[in-house]
Amino acid sequence: MAAVNPANLIWARETAGLSLEEAAKKLNLGDTKKHTAIEKLELLESGEEAPTRAQLSKMSEKYRQPLLAFYLNQPPRKGDRGQDFRTLPQHTDPKHNAHLDILLRNLLAAQSLARDLLEEEEARPLPFINSANMSMGYEQVAQDIAATLQFDLKQFRKRKTYRAAFDYLRDRIERQGIFLLLMINNLGSHDTAIPVEVFRGFAIADPIAPFIVINKEDARSAWSFTALHELAHLWLGAGGVSDVWGESEIEKFCNQVAAAL
Repeated sequence: MAAVNPANLIWARETAGLSLEEAAKKLNLGDTKKHTAIEKLELLESGEEAPTRAQLSKMSEKYRQPLLAFYLNQPPRKGDRGQDFRTLPQHTDPKHNAHLDILLRNLLAAQSLARDLLEEEEARPLPFINSANMSMGYEQVAQDIAATLQFDLKQFRKRKTYRAAFDYLRDRIERQGIFLLLMINNLGSHDTAIPVEVFRGFAIADPIAPFIVINKEDARSAWSFTALHELAHLWLGAGGVSDVWGESEIEKFCNQVAAAL
């Protein structure tokens, strides 16, 4: 049987945002007369001791990685989540970024599958992806988006609730071949929840299968603005993760586009 690569144990733990102490506790590694729980984990990660099948299964569960990942020749490269446009609050817990990486990795896998299916159907590239640049001015980009979506501001405003207004906008967006997802901001448990301040929206500016993702835990009144903000990212061909209120020039520009719409 292939041997476990100790470097991958370290990679998996760090990717999950866990310290040695936190991981040892999650893996139920207790202290003994010979070694502390942390020392036991250090022995596994250094390759001095080989993990049992039960320990690997526990690591797979707690680190949220497939068992196969531990046997790779080297740790997997970090998935490309596009540009990071966020302006994060000071003292942001590194766990949140680790959890966000896992969330986005799963999303990128889903997007890749959608693209493969569309390519099998010989889908054509969408002409509006990467069709704009900031030199055009935000008003022109907003007009182009509105014309493409056939977005009617009066119809949008007629909706009686924020959710109904968002549903109207979502329908306009999805009719153009853009996938729009409201994503739960955790990995299945409350301790993995990603605060809205860390992640509000994400865009994949793929010409075949473009994706927009909105943090479902954000206020419903903010969903439509975030969707429009991420649409601007698609038009600029600049995919990535954003907090919408970032201070970079591109974030300010996308906010102007959303506000104009």
